[in-house]
Amino acid sequence: MRFTCVRWLAYLLALGVPALAQPPTLISREMPRVEMSVGITHLFGGPGRDLERVMSRLGLDHDQALLESPRTSPKDFVPVFAQLQIGVAERAMVGVLISGFGISTVGQAADGASAFVQSSIVSRALLVSYRPNPWMKIGAGPALHRRTVEVFGTDGATREQQLGWLGSAEIKFARRPLTYERPPTFGYITAQYRGAPALHVPAGSLAVSGRDRRIVAWPAQRVRTSHWMIGVGVGFEI
Repeated sequence: MRFTCVRWLAYLLALGVPALAQPPTLISREMPRVEMSVGITHLFGGPGRDLERVMSRLGLDHDQALLESPRTSPKDFVPVFAQLQIGVAERAMVGVLISGFGISTVGQAADGASAFVQSSIVSRALLVSYRPNPWMKIGAGPALHRRTVEVFGTDGATREQQLGWLGSAEIKFARRPLTYERPPTFGYITAQYRGAPALHVPAGSLAVSGRDRRIVAWPAQRVRTSHWMIGVGVGFEI
């Protein structure tokens, strides 16, 4: 997970570097009225840590070759987000942010058998932001978090949608001026915190697969779902 995210962050940073060479006099000093952007982030916290602790207590903590156990990694994609912000005053904006991620927590038994738990969070937030200048923005607002944890071998996934909050801070590292071919574009770094209620996962049976398939009793637990997201985005402004 760590190296994959670093590689993608490097790619997006490379896209924004050419904009630094643009003459600054061609970039408007006015506050943007509309911003649309997308980006990718790196996850810090979330359900993975609590799930790894349970796996360690169940004896699913034996490393294999160069792989640590238990470990958490992206399920099928790196965390992504998209947002739209509209100016309502000279330094104030309101908008929406949508983001989601899926992770897989894997544990290894002493005999090499493995077990999997998958979890995901989809967040939809309404943000009110303050912009001290055209290059910086901070905001916060209510967010609806849809949290899912699926312990393989149980009857089904635990899924709840509850209200929480989301806060963000952004700094643009590149801006490109308006031309006849395209609107002004920009690249930025973002730090986001998603405050989400814990998810109560009931007791169940975890399937451990190896040479001999067996079932391990999975205890009821309270899984913390609040997390940080740090990443980069690209977009355009008018």
